[in-house]
Amino acid sequence: MLPWQIKTYQFVSIPASVYIQLKQTHHPEIGNFNITMTKLKPIGFLLCTLLFFGCSVQTESDSNIFRVVITDQNGDPLPQYAVQIIDVNSEWLSKPETTLEGFYDEQIQSNLPGDKAVFLKFAAPGYLPKYTFLMPGFGSVQFAVSLRSLPLSHEPHPQVFGNFNDFDGRAALDMQQNEEGIWFANLETDLDTLHYFIGGYSLFALPGTDGELRVNEETPTFDRVYFTELVKSEGASEFTIQFDPRLLPSDIHESAMEIKADPKTETVGKIYGLFIDEYNDLFSSNMLHQISGMDGQYEHDFSGYISSLATIISDSVDPEIIHAETVTRFRFDRYVDLNTADIQSLLTELPAESSIWMMNLTAITDAVDKVGIADHVDLLTEISTKSSYEGLRGEALYNLIRYYHQTENKEKLGEAFFEFVSNYPDHFRTGFIYQNYAPEQPIDVGRPLPVNKFSTLDGEGTLNLFDLEESYLLIDFWATWCGPCIQAMPNLHEVQERFGGDQFSIVGISIDERPSHVEGFRGKWEMPWHHAFEGYQSHRLPEMGVVGVPYYVLLDVDRNVVSHDQNALRGENMITTLRELLEDGE
Repeated sequence: MLPWQIKTYQFVSIPASVYIQLKQTHHPEIGNFNITMTKLKPIGFLLCTLLFFGCSVQTESDSNIFRVVITDQNGDPLPQYAVQIIDVNSEWLSKPETTLEGFYDEQIQSNLPGDKAVFLKFAAPGYLPKYTFLMPGFGSVQFAVSLRSLPLSHEPHPQVFGNFNDFDGRAALDMQQNEEGIWFANLETDLDTLHYFIGGYSLFALPGTDGELRVNEETPTFDRVYFTELVKSEGASEFTIQFDPRLLPSDIHESAMEIKADPKTETVGKIYGLFIDEYNDLFSSNMLHQISGMDGQYEHDFSGYISSLATIISDSVDPEIIHAETVTRFRFDRYVDLNTADIQSLLTELPAESSIWMMNLTAITDAVDKVGIADHVDLLTEISTKSSYEGLRGEALYNLIRYYHQTENKEKLGEAFFEFVSNYPDHFRTGFIYQNYAPEQPIDVGRPLPVNKFSTLDGEGTLNLFDLEESYLLIDFWATWCGPCIQAMPNLHEVQERFGGDQFSIVGISIDERPSHVEGFRGKWEMPWHHAFEGYQSHRLPEMGVVGVPYYVLLDVDRNVVSHDQNALRGENMITTLRELLEDGE
């Protein structure tokens, strides 16, 4: 933990109403961020709300503050709660950059940089979370949040997943129910300490009743805030996990979130909160419809959502607020008709640099699908080059790829495709783009590469793939300027260390402008494998199927292609592919 990080885990607790205050200061390394903690005796939700909304005084130094009061639906203190801060530059379901926690008698004070947009999540174990969105320069913001308890069972058969199966819900352990109604499961494992969730019992994972509740830092998804920890009894060969559904709250109330801020921040935050509530309600209700065995398609009633949305924006004349309403409504465009004039207004008036687009990342795609891409290529190009939000740049580029494919502009398609796969390999569209828009591959499994000789880094020799002694070669086309290539370095080092030897080696082929760039880079990374050079303007790259970097090709002992499936050769899948080939195949 860094010295300036105090209580920045994944979720915390307080059984009393507590407020969180974030006040902007500056840190020379990370910018505006500081966290302190003081004591605060438990007081009721109403009193806290009055103090916050009625008695706060904003000063010049308060220009980037947010404060939060969190209770349950009855205004009573919660045993545990937290506020999670999610950078919108990250994938929406990625691990939060910060989680702020509180305890019974503690007041948490912190700041939040006001120069970037963030999602905020207010949550507690056993309660449905609330969400909001803060635009850059959010100013002074105050929240009063009440959370509602989780609904009763959505799924009659709960399951266990955790560190015994890499938290993979697809390999979950089914639970059984005894005569007393208690669900249980016995798990044989070599683990001495078990970290687990009980899933399938609610929209969000519910902690079990056995073991200690811990802050979760093991999985990337920010909905899995807590896990339960069990320590194996001495001499035991298995864990026994129990869950008593009778301990779930039986009374369900509505949640609430009050915001006090400048008009734009307040209205945009309410629009986003309402949007997520409606989305969760739609998801939950549809699940219940399917489980109940009802006939026909579930039909959701959006009238309350539309009415509430209209009330929120009724007094607003700010165009950006109107566009925020349109952007979020696109999530429900299959069910709720959108006015064509509003869509055209969105595409012609909302700046490419606006953070409002990030309230619903796919809205730009939905919008151009409704009115056509052709008239909005300039906007997509501007977003793909000027937006400060990585996911949005990738989404705009995805639409340009679709357009160039439709218009059969092979040159533009190739350029856009190369840019996308080189800069956004983890974007959720990547797999679809490879499958549907990849330029025709000139290489085939079972056949050799059309090129087998490359220049050495010193420029004085030739590296011939047929002269290398290792049986299998993983060709890594990469560049020092390629962010995803650099991110892949730890994984490549792990692969070389685990599989390297007579049977296997990596061959790094740089497409940098000059070989000297690689030598300088190797001062930071050892890269203990073969190296060669092929400049980025080389006409031979397309001949080898290189449509972006990093690009991997796996060759066998005869130097025939075993695989050029980028999904199978990236990240953890690379290790799985090589293990199956080199270890399991022995």
